[in-house]
Amino acid sequence: MSSLKIQTSNVFERNYNAPTKLVVNQGGTRSGKTYSLCQLLIVKAFEETGKRFSIVRKSLPSLKLSVMKDFFEILNAHGLYDETKHNKSDHTYTLNGNTFEFISLDQPQKKRGAKRHYLFCNEANELTWEDFFQLLVRTEEKIYIDYNPSETHHWLYDKILNREDCTFIKSTYKDNPFLPDELVKEIERLRETDEDYWKIYGLGERGFSKSIIFPRVEMMSKVPEEATLISTGLDFGYTNDPSSLVEVYELEDKLIFNELLYEL
Repeated sequence: MSSLKIQTSNVFERNYNAPTKLVVNQGGTRSGKTYSLCQLLIVKAFEETGKRFSIVRKSLPSLKLSVMKDFFEILNAHGLYDETKHNKSDHTYTLNGNTFEFISLDQPQKKRGAKRHYLFCNEANELTWEDFFQLLVRTEEKIYIDYNPSETHHWLYDKILNREDCTFIKSTYKDNPFLPDELVKEIERLRETDEDYWKIYGLGERGFSKSIIFPRVEMMSKVPEEATLISTGLDFGYTNDPSSLVEVYELEDKLIFNELLYEL
């Protein structure tokens, strides 16, 4: 380790010092989270030996263009890359007696795989819960996750972030000191041009899915008296689907839905 000197950001430091098994990185664009996690795994490979590291993404083309590119770029930049250690057919690399395997989950047979010591799920919001669960139960030591928070609802929020053995790390472009000024300005233009993109990719905060019909919903205890009834909608259930009956009201520029029935 004494011969390996790398420039790191605070994102690297926060991940390196995280005490829990699960370490979740939610961040905006160009926050350096993926690059920092590649640096971290390489550092761990010099601190330990005989370990298996799995780096996972949903599709092979995305895996090659993102995390694999960063990983091998770091090795090359520090004179660590050895072509004889790189099995390009199996997408594996041997470093200091450790095995790195790059797995895409568009190959079903790779989903379960062998047991591993370390797991890095890149852009984990692309994975299904089943994808992740099969990886989770086969990982013995540490699991690192990164993603852009472009979805409002996801298993990451419901099943991972609320665990007691999870460290949550949020980062933005401001945590990456190596970004050129022009790129910083481009990201900050989102503040004026696209509120949702600025929230997700600029601030690293949970955004709204573009597939959501009503992105901003408020709950109320009763329909205001001044609201105007527009119509009533009925949907008959079929087999295992419930029947539903709803009133639709209008109040100024808002729609109000009053559920009257939702049952089998």
